[in-house]
Amino acid sequence: MKFEAISLSYGSATRKIVPRLKGRVFHITSPANFISIIKSGAISNNQNGVFPKNWNCSSYFANKGCVSVCDLVNNKKPRVTRQRFLSDYRIFGQGWGATTVFMFLSPFAHKQLITWRSWQKEKAYGQQVVPDLESGFPGEILLGDIEEIWFLTITDIRVSEELIKAMESPFMKADLSLKSEATLKW
Repeated sequence: MKFEAISLSYGSATRKIVPRLKGRVFHITSPANFISIIKSGAISNNQNGVFPKNWNCSSYFANKGCVSVCDLVNNKKPRVTRQRFLSDYRIFGQGWGATTVFMFLSPFAHKQLITWRSWQKEKAYGQQVVPDLESGFPGEILLGDIEEIWFLTITDIRVSEELIKAMESPFMKADLSLKSEATLKW
């Protein structure tokens, strides 16, 4: 598994990171949740509501027992998709502070995805989904299905104390220092 730490302004991130996301599928999370994911060995779905919700709504994929992912493989509208992942999906921070963790699925895991079109076919309009962008991975995503992880820090967003604690935790430091394949860029 490859690790990369990136620090950019919001404007630079939209210019430099967005092109690197094309053709990929990824889950985004907070640094604190990332530590829990590493400890458990998987990204779990939130069907039973044990994790704090990112949005105050009924999530289609959570209700189906899926992990929500940003899917830039199965979308067919790149311009619409770019706007949606910057505004609707808010990939550069969902209220966690300056750092967002991107966990990229290996291509062999893509075939298991359920696209947003199933929401449309089921007419599940009372549940939240981001059309043309969001897909669901049934059950949980094992760490073996993750090929790369980015820690993206947006430098012009105020950092919370909770985020600082998460990034400075001994577990986080130990995990990154033990990875021989880690490619950290500061």
